[in-house]
Amino acid sequence: MKKIFFNFSEKLIKSLFLIFILIYSSLNIFGYTYIFNDDPMAINHINFGINITHIIYTVFMMIIIYIIYKKIKISNKNLFIILSISIVLVSLYWIFTNNNEWLEYDDAYNIFSAATHFANGDFNSPLDFKSYLNMYPHNLGMTTYFYLHILIFKSYSMYSMRFANIIFCILAYYFLLDITKNIFKNENINKLLILIFFFANQLIFMNYYIYTNVASYSVSIISVAFLIRFQLNEKKSDLLIMIMCILFASLIKNNSLIILIAEIIYLLFYAVAKNKKYIYLVILTMFIGQYVVTGGLIKLYEYKTGYSFSESALPKIVWIATGLHYEKNHPGFYNGIIENFHYREDFNVYYTTLEAKKYINEALLRFKNNPINILTFYRDKFMASYTNNEYDAFLKYQALPQTELNKKIISGDFNLIIKDFYDSFANIISLTLIYILFKEYKNFKLNDLIFALIIIGGSGFHLFWEIKAIYLYQYYMYLLPYCAYGLYHIFKKINI
Repeated sequence: MKKIFFNFSEKLIKSLFLIFILIYSSLNIFGYTYIFNDDPMAINHINFGINITHIIYTVFMMIIIYIIYKKIKISNKNLFIILSISIVLVSLYWIFTNNNEWLEYDDAYNIFSAATHFANGDFNSPLDFKSYLNMYPHNLGMTTYFYLHILIFKSYSMYSMRFANIIFCILAYYFLLDITKNIFKNENINKLLILIFFFANQLIFMNYYIYTNVASYSVSIISVAFLIRFQLNEKKSDLLIMIMCILFASLIKNNSLIILIAEIIYLLFYAVAKNKKYIYLVILTMFIGQYVVTGGLIKLYEYKTGYSFSESALPKIVWIATGLHYEKNHPGFYNGIIENFHYREDFNVYYTTLEAKKYINEALLRFKNNPINILTFYRDKFMASYTNNEYDAFLKYQALPQTELNKKIISGDFNLIIKDFYDSFANIISLTLIYILFKEYKNFKLNDLIFALIIIGGSGFHLFWEIKAIYLYQYYMYLLPYCAYGLYHIFKKINI
């Protein structure tokens, strides 16, 4: 019975990941997007076909990685030190040349402003009726993180938050390497992964923007690292660190709940395989801990202020409504339309829920009347996020540029070069995934599929939920170890 359970689970995860690989790779290789220079919030249009520029870039980058990997003798430790120094230097340039620290989008401004009020002992005004946090209480976790940051470092500047992001960025890369080493047990794969980080470096540019989830991404990766460590040595202290990290990550940003659920499923497989009954207690602790940490935080602020967020917060169905809503330039994006309705209806949750249901019914009717609309909607939604992975790093969430170089990065011809660069590197990821699919996939066992489990969970969740490249970037990061694994086997066969 146990063997049947594992065989079925392994085949199911592999099959779902196979579908993901085929969709992701096809849209990456044969499709590409363009952005309005005058409206970086919008996807201009989607093209399909063979892009010669992308082919040239892809081949060039493959050659560069191969030459460094094969011909330059440098230890992984020294290579990572070079990577870390590069992260610090590029991040500091990006932070200090965008020198007006209040050039932030609404979410970051509102959260940081609320945190400064908290630090000054004022909890009521940031949480009063019709305030930002009254509407979005799920951001109380990030606000509390900023609040504690201000108290600990005695700094009311966003710069200190950005400096913290740099540290979290380096930790994210370090522990992703740790996971890869413990799963694939090959230093050459780790060396390739470090080289990949130099190209898949969007996280570095996200360090500027304090709402980018860099801290949450990093801590959730650390959590997965200690889960894999536990699998190897069965040290219960690793489980404790895993639980604390994932609860902290999901407190900062709810998107990390996907990682928490993937870890629970992974632990369930482990408990059944090893007949370790205490693992069920760990799983129960994760469920209860998540409820206590997030629900308890809201209750704490309700107690301090006397406000009830459940009576005024945007209902969760709004994010499903926007996730299914089609706009040509914003497929599945949060567009603020229902938020404005919520304001007009004086924060009436009942009427806002009805409005959200109307949007959902319109989307379902659109799908029903023409099933082709399902394919085009999800094609555009997927391409506006997964295959457009530099979008949030360079365009959507950056402050107005303060230097000529930044102006070129944000818009104009140089921006197209940067976009072609990242799109082309996504082709390398796609090609390595396809190689794994046909050559190495049979060698993957259930215990090796933690990355696939996370990617499947995130992709499946955002089929219905609001989507942005910034949310899916954490799943994109879990593709990079597979890319390194595929490149290792490809280069092994080339062996020039």
